Amino acid sequence: MRPYKFGLQVRQLSGIGFADPDGEIPNPDFAQLLLADITFSAPPNPPLPTEELAGFATKNGFIIILPMPSSFLTGPAASLERPPDNPVYRFGCNIRAADGVPPHAPPTSFIQAALNRCGPPHLSSDPAVNPHPIHITETYWSSRFRSHAAIADHFFVRFKGSASSPENQTGGVVFLVGDAAHIHSPAGGQGMNLGLRDAIGLGAALAQHLKLTESKKTDADVVLRDYAAARHERALTTISLVKRIQKVAIVTQSSVLSTMLYYTLATLGAIPAFRRAMAWRLSGLGRR
Repeated sequence: MRPYKFGLQVRQLSGIGFADPDGEIPNPDFAQLLLADITFSAPPNPPLPTEELAGFATKNGFIIILPMPSSFLTGPAASLERPPDNPVYRFGCNIRAADGVPPHAPPTSFIQAALNRCGPPHLSSDPAVNPHPIHITETYWSSRFRSHAAIADHFFVRFKGSASSPENQTGGVVFLVGDAAHIHSPAGGQGMNLGLRDAIGLGAALAQHLKLTESKKTDADVVLRDYAAARHERALTTISLVKRIQKVAIVTQSSVLSTMLYYTLATLGAIPAFRRAMAWRLSGLGRR
């Protein structure tokens, strides 16, 4: 069973609501996203970064391209040999509502059309746009997914005990972490780290809960309730951050604003304190 379906069933059986904390409806042009691992027929000119993420925003949408390690290859093509000078890139972009719902495993032709539409001219396969057209030669893996924000009403539930043992702490427990507790856009790369922090901190909370349960001196569930409340607050903070990042991406679809943002970030990026603050914020270390 897929994790998100399992999380859905657990929430439903536990009577836990799951919705956008701000009651927002996803922007239809940014709700459907595409991911793929691809190679190009020739090196782009100007070249793509070899050790960092590249992002491009146009009036039709945005794309991200991340160079993968030379040894990296996933999916059915993992056993295939490929030239060392033909790098694999992780490609991502939004699919506008007007373009319909992307197929389950988008083929190369679909990905190429999305790249031509949303990407910069030097990555296009259209000779009318790019004097030196390049095209996607291989799609090793591809997927699509729906992006929206939602959070569980609460992360901790203690069910009532049985009729023969009705004490508060004899019923079953549900504690939600990761995607079962919260989801949001991948903007900023926050989701996995947030879920890992949920789970890692839960280990210490469970250990303390067991000690208190054995001592029978106090309500042991207070430990789990407090931890659940803290993680709920962290998730709300992260969702707010991700929404701000996504709104910036939407605004930069305007070529004028995109240029202004580029030079603003380039200027701020030259300041070491700003770079450190951004790294600290996006890493999630500031919201453990």
